Amino acid sequence: MSKQKPWNLELFRAFDDNFSEDHLLINAPIRNFLEDEYIFFLSGAKGLGKTLFLRYKSLLYHRRFGHSVKFNVSQTELTENLRLPAQYLSYKDLDRFRTVQQWSELWELSFYTVVFRLFGLTLPKPIERILPLDSNTDVSIAISCLLNHRNRVREYRDALLEFQGRRNEVQSAVILFIDDVDQALHELLSNFPKEPSQDYQPVTDVWVNAQMGLVKAVYTLSRLNAHIKIYGTIRREAWEAFQDPMALNYRRYIAVLEYTKEEVQEIFIKNIYLTPPQKMPKLNASNPVERFIGFTEIPHRFAKMPNGEPRREKVLDFIYRHTYGRPREIVLMGQKIEDLVSATHYKEATEEQRFLLLRQVVNKIGGEIFAQYREEIIPYFDEAELNDLIRRIGRNVIFREHFNSLGETLLRRYLNFGLLGYVHQGDLQGGLVQRFLPPATYNCHRLRPLPNTEYLLVHSTLDSLMLEHHALGTFYDERNIIGDRYPFVPVEQAPQYILEYYLPKGVSGNRWGAGSENGGHPEYGLEEVYCTFFNFHEKPHQFVERFHSEFRKAHELLTLLGRLCSCHLLYRRLHRTEYREQKERCIKEISRYQVVRPYQARFNGLNEEITLTRFLDRLIGRFVTLGALLVLDLHLEWIHDLLTQGQFEFTPHDKHRANALTYLSRAFYIKGLSQNEPRCPDRPEHLRTKEEIFSHLSPFEQDELRRFAKDVVEETLHLNWLDKAAAEWLDQNVLKRVWTPPGR
Repeated sequence: MSKQKPWNLELFRAFDDNFSEDHLLINAPIRNFLEDEYIFFLSGAKGLGKTLFLRYKSLLYHRRFGHSVKFNVSQTELTENLRLPAQYLSYKDLDRFRTVQQWSELWELSFYTVVFRLFGLTLPKPIERILPLDSNTDVSIAISCLLNHRNRVREYRDALLEFQGRRNEVQSAVILFIDDVDQALHELLSNFPKEPSQDYQPVTDVWVNAQMGLVKAVYTLSRLNAHIKIYGTIRREAWEAFQDPMALNYRRYIAVLEYTKEEVQEIFIKNIYLTPPQKMPKLNASNPVERFIGFTEIPHRFAKMPNGEPRREKVLDFIYRHTYGRPREIVLMGQKIEDLVSATHYKEATEEQRFLLLRQVVNKIGGEIFAQYREEIIPYFDEAELNDLIRRIGRNVIFREHFNSLGETLLRRYLNFGLLGYVHQGDLQGGLVQRFLPPATYNCHRLRPLPNTEYLLVHSTLDSLMLEHHALGTFYDERNIIGDRYPFVPVEQAPQYILEYYLPKGVSGNRWGAGSENGGHPEYGLEEVYCTFFNFHEKPHQFVERFHSEFRKAHELLTLLGRLCSCHLLYRRLHRTEYREQKERCIKEISRYQVVRPYQARFNGLNEEITLTRFLDRLIGRFVTLGALLVLDLHLEWIHDLLTQGQFEFTPHDKHRANALTYLSRAFYIKGLSQNEPRCPDRPEHLRTKEEIFSHLSPFEQDELRRFAKDVVEETLHLNWLDKAAAEWLDQNVLKRVWTPPGR
């Protein structure tokens, strides 16, 4: 068997008798596409291998079926690469072909035309008149002729009805493979300038809806005649922008192409094994990365550990974070790095010199990848806006106090494009983690909101461009290496504690100034307890840290509860196994938290550690109750069961509500709590009840609830197991009804 060429950016052309599947990285979405005859489309960003695996599926089908099936292409061609040599389109034409339905009809007509000619069947007269006499009509010719005779739309519809009425004349299998639809549309629309001053929305609609019309046409044809199978690719941006009730139905027939970091890095390592040994600087190393590059870790030039030592990262992680995580980009990196490491000057260089040389190549290629990515942005990338941003951002970490001056619209756009990242709490210990959205996962019609974060981060692919305008020594953060899922060390600031910030504005009964036997504090009122507990200036640092750590965990618990509610609602609506399984995972994850605590335990002496611990338990239980009641709209008995048993069932028990109310009132003294649960925020009386309860809370609790209400919506929509259509349903029917606390 001949050896495969390493770092091959044209791998899709490499299928021959010596080709082996071992050369490919095949993950679950790809395997599903290759093996499931009813998955008709691969959806993904550019550079993910859509063409490669569409051609590979064609190869497998040609080998499997041979001449027993009619194909639109030979085993040599494998796919028809769409061409649209249509006549010039005007803005008026864009309006004519702007909807999914219009494009679906064009595609369906084109496919019927190709299929009928493959079987030698006569065509409807309106179609026959506009086509060349060549009996080997392909999809490109068919749809181009339809577009060029676009004034005959009414005749087309009559022809489509005739095709559909005669569909059963196709009585044996026929398979079509079509690729490059997005690129053909791009070229068709290239005469419309991509400028903010232009009305570019019709162009975007055509680009998106032509692809989704293709999906609809294939879906329709497959249901009308099982003998006809059509396979193709669409861009992820088009799928994300598709807003239609049929999206859930279509999702079954689409494999969304995604890769984990580990899978992309595996592609890099596979190519190392294909690289000739004589090109490598460290032949005797057992680690393939060390053999190829000469080392396995690289120090950062500016990010330091607390002891002043440079932070280090795996060299493969360093390379990866200067891409957008796409196979084509990691192969391009490897190709350029191979040129570097095989050079004599690199092999003779010291380790420090090699670090510098590798950084230069990786940053340069990262900049080129960014330049290419800008051309892919839908609807367009605003270069003037980029230049303005570059001038105004002097560091790769942007602090919250600068968000307003940069503008929310700009920041949202760059965050959705994956060019800016954010920092969020990523583990049970309260550690912070960096997050960048993958390319092409944005909805160009409705961008995600900015997350609730203290920091925004500049993607490493922008470094080379940013450094053209800013000093090297001041651009990079001195604490952090910026990269997706890297840990983040926050800026150390001395907190200022003001007692009034933590004091509730009202509690139930007269418990603020007087003791309560039933409430567990018979000897002193809650005011004394609060003032003693929140006298942080006289408390050890560990005490304050514990308080904040416990509240972070309470936020995590509430977020998990929100996720659990989403899974429950989705499973109840869609009856899909993955949502039941996710619901079970949430329940298991919740069990890891210290949910059940002695919330009604009696207080002893005010300054005794046991009293402070019991009061902290109550503060946590009170906050969980408030979040679950006001934001998640849980029943009182569900909250009671959660706090006393660690779990609950989504079944209302009206007769248990009074007991639950008694328990929660005694433990958490929430003013305004009653059996009349405010679970419908769109009802004015329920909204007033929520606002009344909220008005009695401490400013600290109010701020924390505001943050949670915002987090629970954003966190739910960003779940990686939640497909687009389900997320949209959840957004429209559940999350938009989530109560937003008043104020800031």
